[in-house]
Amino acid sequence: MELSQEQQKLVARLSTPDTFTLIMAEDEESGAGQFVRIELWNYHTLGTCFKFVNGEFRGVDEAKELTEPTDFAGFTPDQFSRDMTIEDVNAPVGDIPQAGADVVPEIMEGAEIYVYEQGLLVAFVEGQLAYVTTQPVFPTGGE
Repeated sequence: MELSQEQQKLVARLSTPDTFTLIMAEDEESGAGQFVRIELWNYHTLGTCFKFVNGEFRGVDEAKELTEPTDFAGFTPDQFSRDMTIEDVNAPVGDIPQAGADVVPEIMEGAEIYVYEQGLLVAFVEGQLAYVTTQPVFPTGGE
């Protein structure tokens, strides 16, 4: 998925987000068959989160500031699209998921969730990528 002009400007100013969350779901306002892509881009050193809906900037919120040494997953929002399969996700990750999980139906009915060691979690609903989130990876002790 290509970045919008607004997203490209933000990347030019701040680089890609430290972590992000993507939600790809049916747009309840526009009717059946239409999907919306919600993106939350977190810049933890700034304590700022930028929200985009279908690539359009929608506002700024707070993101958790991280003060301890942290690695980030290194993925970017434009690497993920709704039509991806688990195999498509595995390719840039270079790994298979560490774990799968069942979800309480009221939260995300029919979802298949996969967790990767690199700080990546993805969820598929009815075979479509519906949710992606990256998390900071904290070093484990023992140097």
